[in-house]
Amino acid sequence: MLLALLGCHAPPPDHDVLLVSIDGAAYALLEEEWDGLVTLPALGALQPLAVEGVTDTMASHARLLTGYGPEVTGVEAAWAWTPVPEGLSLPERLKARFGPALDRLWVVNKPHMLGVGEADPFHAAGDACDVTVVKQMKVDVTPDMIAALDGVGDRPFFAFFHWGQVDIMGHQHGERSEEQRAALRDVDARLGEVLDHLETLGRRDRARVYVTTDHGFDPGGDSHYVDAADVFLVTDDPGVGPGTWIHQLPWTILRDYGVTEDPYPAPVEGL
Repeated sequence: MLLALLGCHAPPPDHDVLLVSIDGAAYALLEEEWDGLVTLPALGALQPLAVEGVTDTMASHARLLTGYGPEVTGVEAAWAWTPVPEGLSLPERLKARFGPALDRLWVVNKPHMLGVGEADPFHAAGDACDVTVVKQMKVDVTPDMIAALDGVGDRPFFAFFHWGQVDIMGHQHGERSEEQRAALRDVDARLGEVLDHLETLGRRDRARVYVTTDHGFDPGGDSHYVDAADVFLVTDDPGVGPGTWIHQLPWTILRDYGVTEDPYPAPVEGL
């Protein structure tokens, strides 16, 4: 932060970060489907975490992308929010530290909750990115993710990628339905395509991948506002230890990028 105020930036980081959100994928769903998945088990162990407060896409992602709760972000729930204050999100803080030396990518699958228009909660985060793609939940955004990675060239990157299909199937067919399970297997395969493309680009070895979610579903139901706080983390980052809350993850990412100046007292330590 001080470097940016002085008109200069830190040297380029020596690693890339791919932060992935599989919307609506409960820990229990992952646990039951684990042996039938391909990409996630190859990436790392399944770690339980929890979401504090309201468990919906907007509120939970505000925690995931800033490390702060609604008392700071203004995002209480999808029905009670103000735009996240400027300067709080991961893309903004990384832009302040590295400037054009780090590409920031935003490819998401839910415009009504993760949009980046001027009236949307994550406008400032999207504005800080070099690539922003926001598409409807039924659209496969995997090609857009791959295209965004192709555009990076030799520069390091931070990417926030989000798939919405598991959430759709949870709402339409219920928690842990066969349709939701099939959607999880499909997203697992699509994540494999993205990681394979990183390998093709010669960048897989320098990438730290963190896969998580925003909420689960009420057991046996098709909603996620009660008993839906159990989420997960899968990562290939060997420096990540066991944690409690999903909003510990952004502090881990910032710490590893050397971002230590916090506009407010950090509510938790990193993982």
